[in-house]
Amino acid sequence: MPARKEPAVARLLRLLRALAAAGSRGLDGPYLLELAGYDAGSPKSAMASLQRDVRRLEDAGWRIDNMAAEGSTGRYVLHPNDLASRAGLTAGEQSVLEEALAAHGAQSQGETGDDVPPAYGAVRRAIDRRCMVEMTYNDTLRRVHPIRLTHPPGRWLLRARDEHDQVVKWFLLHKIEVVSLDEPGTAEAVVDDPADSLNPHHWRADAPQDVQILVAEEHVPFVRRSLGLSVSETPGGDRVRITVRVTNRRALTDWLVTMGERVLLAGPEDVRQEFLARLEAVARG
Repeated sequence: MPARKEPAVARLLRLLRALAAAGSRGLDGPYLLELAGYDAGSPKSAMASLQRDVRRLEDAGWRIDNMAAEGSTGRYVLHPNDLASRAGLTAGEQSVLEEALAAHGAQSQGETGDDVPPAYGAVRRAIDRRCMVEMTYNDTLRRVHPIRLTHPPGRWLLRARDEHDQVVKWFLLHKIEVVSLDEPGTAEAVVDDPADSLNPHHWRADAPQDVQILVAEEHVPFVRRSLGLSVSETPGGDRVRITVRVTNRRALTDWLVTMGERVLLAGPEDVRQEFLARLEAVARG
């Protein structure tokens, strides 16, 4: 009996996970060719297959840049700041696609699901059956109305309304412990969530804080688009001072790494120190 051909979705997921884990360092072409398992006997065909798969991921809304010099084998970098766009899909369609991609890829490769948090199964059932969820999160007991799951690179997230303060939030699944579900139908069927976004810069992970960055004038439109946030601009000298309200500092520091010399972080000092620590972590690999 011939070996079952691996579904394309499993290969795409493998590439996406590897690129996400590599961060701003990226991965070179030969490594991705081996990882994807293209035809090793035909380097030209294998590279064409890699480029085709990169285009597929880009069509699905992921931004992947080839940072290598022309004529080289390529070095591909996945930019995490483009999570807000998924080829025109609604938020619900995005969630379904991401969950199916992750589950299908793991099954196709015979993976044990080590990257899927233990709380996943219970939370998935709660969403499907509209069950209220009681859980320990960051050592605090929470009761929430679950809305949906999503799986951006490197994490699983639950969108839910917290009964404690009636605020709709993102919860990291790997921080959820001791989960219990109420009876089916106990959670709200429709939760008003006008601020729902897959753009990590919109998430309220930290207390709001104004951050100043300096940007060369020709890069201002690109910076504005890639952040996806409201900004105020103050021209001055050869750079524009941009002030942005930040509620997810990790997303900001990750984004700054991808910006390179186009953006200078002016302050405040605690954010600068956090960014320097992030750069040191990237340099150490």
